Amino acid sequence: MFQTPSLVVLATLAAATPAQEPQQHEPWIFKVQRGDGSWSASAVPKGVEAFSPGSATDDVVVTSLVTLSCLGAGDTPSVGPHHESVGRALDWLLEEQADDGRLAATTSPTFLADHAIATLALSEAAYLDGGSRYRLAAKAAVSYLERTPLEGGGWSATGAADGAIDFRSTSWATLALASARDAEIGERPELIAAAAWRLRQEGTRIEDRPPREVAFELLTRLIAGESTSASSEFKDRATKLLALPIAWTEDGKGFDPERVYVQSIVAYQSGGELWKRWQKTMKKTSVDMGKRETQRLIVDADLPGGSLAGYAYSALTLEIYFRYARVIGAR
Repeated sequence: MFQTPSLVVLATLAAATPAQEPQQHEPWIFKVQRGDGSWSASAVPKGVEAFSPGSATDDVVVTSLVTLSCLGAGDTPSVGPHHESVGRALDWLLEEQADDGRLAATTSPTFLADHAIATLALSEAAYLDGGSRYRLAAKAAVSYLERTPLEGGGWSATGAADGAIDFRSTSWATLALASARDAEIGERPELIAAAAWRLRQEGTRIEDRPPREVAFELLTRLIAGESTSASSEFKDRATKLLALPIAWTEDGKGFDPERVYVQSIVAYQSGGELWKRWQKTMKKTSVDMGKRETQRLIVDADLPGGSLAGYAYSALTLEIYFRYARVIGAR
């Protein structure tokens, strides 16, 4: 197991199945959950080393990501040793939701992606738990996404209809719509194909786009039904992307766990040699990340949500690796 204490507890969540006995000790992540059910991105947990805080506007996305990692580990609002914590987190999201369905602060520079991740959390809760209250909230959040796409497909970072295409926002919005399709609460599944087509057109050659954007592009196209077995162009693009090393920051103290998660879904869904090779990259990154002597942070300081979001992304990645994931994109 890895050495970073805060990663160990989320890795434990990721490796757990619903059939396992409850843990004897409360995991760290639930000890830092606030009384209202949310997690604070800006607070630095006491006694946790190498922690990079996010901003106050990241609370929605952090709470949603941690909730997704719990759902993937088998805890729903009604099932699992941590069901009460999951239920409180989801209830907090419901309290935060605006009348028009919005789930994130419009002041956030990553508003649309924040909203899409929170929408995904509610939709997955509705899909896995079946609670009508989550379905209603998820449906309202999905409706907001369905009203805000760009002309020609995809979404902007701010949700503005006249904004520039944003790969990250588009990919998360597509994941949320795919989950809504599974939960039978979406009304415009055709937006998934439109988003995939738009990112494919924007993507051009892999050398012309940052690896992070290529990862979001390929994930969106996968969700829309493309695959390495059906498209040689897609396979070539995925092969080149997954062959790239995971770059640490210049000071050697952080990397981009969101990109690792997205690429892990792409590799897992592609299967075969791509998945086998990618597993080696995941293992090495995880081991390097957990070395105490390097004092490495889990995230690049620019990642929305800071270290807490990074821990959640890493848990979701481990859930794919251990094949216990139930959340959209890996099931």
